[in-house]
Amino acid sequence: PPPVANVMFKDTILWVSDTQQNSVAARLESAGFTVLSARVREALAVLFVNRSIDVVVVNAGSSALDTLIRGLRAIRPDIPIFLVTSDPNTTASSIDGCFVVTDPALIAPQLHAAMLKPAV
Repeated sequence: PPPVANVMFKDTILWVSDTQQNSVAARLESAGFTVLSARVREALAVLFVNRSIDVVVVNAGSSALDTLIRGLRAIRPDIPIFLVTSDPNTTASSIDGCFVVTDPALIAPQLHAAMLKPAV
C-alpha cells in the first residue's frame, strides 16, 4: 500500500483539548484532515451544531474526561472517539481507541489506520 503520508483524507475531526497542543491539530491538517478545534467546555456544542464531524479526537489531558466522553456519546452515539496521550496507562470508558503518542507526527497515520478498521 502507498505510504499514509501521501494519502489525502476528507474526514473532519473535532480536536478537543484544554491545552495549547496545536502541533497535533497541525499534523492532522497537514495529513489532509479538516480539523475543528474546541476546548472541553465548547466541544459538546460544536459537535451538536456541526453534523459534518466524522471523528472526535480528545487530548487525554483534558479536564473531566469521562464526563466529556459521555456527553459526546449522548449527542452523537455513532461517531468514533479516540484519545491521544503520552501516558501508556491512560484509560477512559466508551472510547474507540487510544493513541500513545510521543511524536505528534505519528498521530495522523495511527488515526487513519484506526478509521480503516472494520467494525466488529
